[in-house]
Amino acid sequence: MFEAGEIRVVDNEMIIESIERASRKYRPIVVKSDIIEKERLSILGRKMEQVVKGLESKARNRYKHLLPDERIISALNSFATLLGIEVIEPVTVENYHNPSKRVKPNPSLKVWKFNGVNVAIKYVIGKHVIQALQRPISFDEVIEVVSLINARLATHGLFLKYRVSTFDASYRGGGLTASMVAREFETVLNELDVSNSILKIIGLIEDEELREEEKKEIAVFIDKSHIKLSETLADLIQ
Repeated sequence: MFEAGEIRVVDNEMIIESIERASRKYRPIVVKSDIIEKERLSILGRKMEQVVKGLESKARNRYKHLLPDERIISALNSFATLLGIEVIEPVTVENYHNPSKRVKPNPSLKVWKFNGVNVAIKYVIGKHVIQALQRPISFDEVIEVVSLINARLATHGLFLKYRVSTFDASYRGGGLTASMVAREFETVLNELDVSNSILKIIGLIEDEELREEEKKEIAVFIDKSHIKLSETLADLIQ
């Protein structure tokens, strides 16, 4: 680029940012705006990663002593909303394992509408001590999800895990285990570990300086580059 008799070397990130600033201040000047929209995340990747690291660092310092379960759950709900996923509160349904009982709404059980498909979401949170032995997904937690599927409130189920292993193989009453029930529904169930991404997400949700559109864009970056939530949901429902 030339400016006042000088030659400056710029990278793609600076070009993208300059075009967008000029468009906001004056008028749209990009003829091939669809190309910019498609490639901008990959072009701005390095800068986005720096922003995400900063958000993660703030969250890590804020929650270095304790990360409450409700903070994890509310952040993931808000993150889903930023990605355009509708978060729905389920109603009370019949217990799949024991019809005489009911599965009632609780903070760790939601239904997400993703691409027009209802997916039962169960937040499964383990111990916050890194060295602690990870607990499995319990029998009751699996029953909650399959009960929503059985009641036709959802067609699929996803377990979002924080420091938790896979389905429990310990026997419960009736000779069943969590892993046995999960195998029965294996074509419509999946699990996703959010342990390494949760502080990035919390940092983003709690930031008070970013505009809503900026948060949405960073959420898409975190999703594609780190947690891969949308990809997991898309694979699940296909």
